[in-house]
Amino acid sequence: MGDTANFLWNDSLSAHTSNNATGTTHVWQPYIELSKSNDHPTAKAGDTVTYTLTATNTGRTTSYDNTVVDQLPAGMRTATPSVVSVKYDSTLLAEPNDYTHTYASGTGLMTFNFNGSVTHTDIAATHLVEIKYSAQVDGDVGSGASLVNHAYVEYYSENGASGRHVQNGSDSAPRCRRHSPRSARRSSAAAPSSSPAMRATRSSTSSA
Repeated sequence: MGDTANFLWNDSLSAHTSNNATGTTHVWQPYIELSKSNDHPTAKAGDTVTYTLTATNTGRTTSYDNTVVDQLPAGMRTATPSVVSVKYDSTLLAEPNDYTHTYASGTGLMTFNFNGSVTHTDIAATHLVEIKYSAQVDGDVGSGASLVNHAYVEYYSENGASGRHVQNGSDSAPRCRRHSPRSARRSSAAAPSSSPAMRATRSSTSSA
């Protein structure tokens, strides 16, 4: 953003204007990039798949009221997912002190809210949050099915749920990596920052 100062004076004959001072303001905001992987690109019915989601603040300021949402597809919603670990950089976070999570089997939404009961886990510039959780492939998934789940992150640029609100993995503002907040929406089928879709296979063994 730029602004110009005008100096005006009157010498009794006429008015004069001199535009000789310009100031520029650079706006710094958080910028969360979300990456995702899984440890089973191919799985059988009943297999357990572990997902890793990493939300990294590549912006210049802290992000607040952070939420990470991952939606499991139909075919992986029957068994309740289990949290393996949640970290801020390399430090383990505790639930519910540092974060909370919920799971809705009807929609497959796995939601991690980083406003814990004791601590709000804000993400400072250059730092990250890593989530690992496990989910199970349903027993009735058809052979060759591709199970793709989508994750996104929501956050604010100011403390107290104020400032610029980036939500549902989208941002209508032009992308500016250093100065504008924008979350990257990732699915497990996207490349290169997330793993391929998991493909379900049927075991070749059969009962007599």
